[in-house]
Amino acid sequence: WCAVEIMENPIPDREAQNLLHPLFGAGAEEAIENYQAFLLVAGMPLLSQGRDSERLNHFDVVAHHVTAVRAMLQLDEAVGYYSGEVATTYSKECFLAITDPDSPLLAGFMAPVWLSPREDGRWDAYSMGLMNWGIPEIQVVGSSREPNELFSFLMDFVDYQLKGNRVTAGETIGRSEDEKIKTSWQPFLNDEELTALQLEMQ
Repeated sequence: WCAVEIMENPIPDREAQNLLHPLFGAGAEEAIENYQAFLLVAGMPLLSQGRDSERLNHFDVVAHHVTAVRAMLQLDEAVGYYSGEVATTYSKECFLAITDPDSPLLAGFMAPVWLSPREDGRWDAYSMGLMNWGIPEIQVVGSSREPNELFSFLMDFVDYQLKGNRVTAGETIGRSEDEKIKTSWQPFLNDEELTALQLEMQ
């Protein structure tokens, strides 16, 4: 079960606006900028219980949470969804699309990828949310590759790991036998106290 409460004021510190994803939030900029209230949907993982009083695992809790959020997004007044767990705000239409039960984009709502332009014209990229599943975040630092290529590759790699596959620092990865991208442990771009799996995609 999920607890739902209406909060008749915006999320403090413009958190929802500041974390609007450039792709997953596209088209909702004005609506998110001007929203006045929100529904707080709590997953309650420590309180949620399944049959025989067994506590639900994290994946089941997330699945139930997504189901509840999808229901709330059916409201005409709904304009988007903000997740503190993955520090991302989505447009209504995007979140409903990537959580479609028939073809969910796991990486989209469980550990979305962010890109950040650098002053030197290169790009940094990183995931947000893998740590919730006991997996180190992934990142690319100072890449000259096209942002669409970076985003697509990292989203596929996040999805690969969420489906149970693991890569250890020192291994090489790639989409073909000829592509060999080196990996290493490095301080996480978003929090240097954490360690991320860095992909050498310069």
